[in-house]
Amino acid sequence: MKFQAAARAIRGSKDTQEDAFRVFDAKGEDAGEIAASDAGVMLSSGGLLLVADGIGGHFGGDIASAITADTFVKSFFAGGGGAEGRLKTALNAANQAIADGQAKEPGLKDMGATLVAGFVESGAMSFVSIGDSLILRY
Repeated sequence: MKFQAAARAIRGSKDTQEDAFRVFDAKGEDAGEIAASDAGVMLSSGGLLLVADGIGGHFGGDIASAITADTFVKSFFAGGGGAEGRLKTALNAANQAIADGQAKEPGLKDMGATLVAGFVESGAMSFVSIGDSLILRY
């Protein structure tokens, strides 16, 4: 299965950009820079795509989205087994990383992020969605 991925984070009307995106091929190689280029990236064996959106109105949304995205990816590719189990494990790891960050820094006690991630492999997509971001397939 081949699919194209493209991603870009723009500031929009907010003062700061609180979103983080990651694009990795199925083997865990970072394809984010290519995906952010005008050409996008073609992933021939599938891959992991995710967006973490810092919760607006709370200090640290940008920090939360980066922690969520980085921890999720690291945990997903470190895990074994099927995609569904790896997605669940990665989600739990990202949630714990946010809780740890809140505990270490009192000023970040309200930080949080939404997460939407999909793993495409062998013609199937498994995904997780926490919050109000959407997964659209066409």
